[in-house]
Amino acid sequence: PRIESCVVTDNRYAGIRYRNQAGVYSFSIGHPTVRNCLIANDYQGIVLETAARLTVQGCTITDNTGGAGLILGSPFGYPYYSYPIDVENSIVWGNARGGSQIEMHGPLVLTIDFSDVTGGQSSVALSGPSPSPQLVWGMHNQMANPLFVDPIKGDYHLSAGSPCIDAGDPGDNPPASETDFEGDPRLAGINVDIGADEH
Repeated sequence: PRIESCVVTDNRYAGIRYRNQAGVYSFSIGHPTVRNCLIANDYQGIVLETAARLTVQGCTITDNTGGAGLILGSPFGYPYYSYPIDVENSIVWGNARGGSQIEMHGPLVLTIDFSDVTGGQSSVALSGPSPSPQLVWGMHNQMANPLFVDPIKGDYHLSAGSPCIDAGDPGDNPPASETDFEGDPRLAGINVDIGADEH
């Protein structure tokens, strides 16, 4: 399944959960993609508890207060699955009230690049039985404040001067028909912006 150019907010469970009990949920096994989405002010951001190769691209996952922005695998005894997970051009910021931004449980391999993460690599928590999770931390990641316009009021547009503007993967050349989370053209500058908003 593909979830694209959506706003997922104010859910009492996860914003997107690949199992059940979420704003958007799926039991599907395959290659789910979440692209150009804002996931904010939920209990958790994206939770993956099923066998799937997940791709998160061009998303803003922020201010989810009950847990990490990304929870990959299950800490609650569900089966562990070994699938690659890719995160690119995304903001994972200010989740879990400043705790871990990304949690990995079990033999997963997460590759993340061209993304802005609170606390950087140190905010990724790895746990689970052997083989343990593997994190491939790209050299183009950053941990700078994305400078949202007014996050207290739920305005997660990038303000002028945001380090996320034009900082996405230069190899990502979206088609002219592709839009950000609110319908604006996905490419407005030299490169795509990091996060769901194209400034």
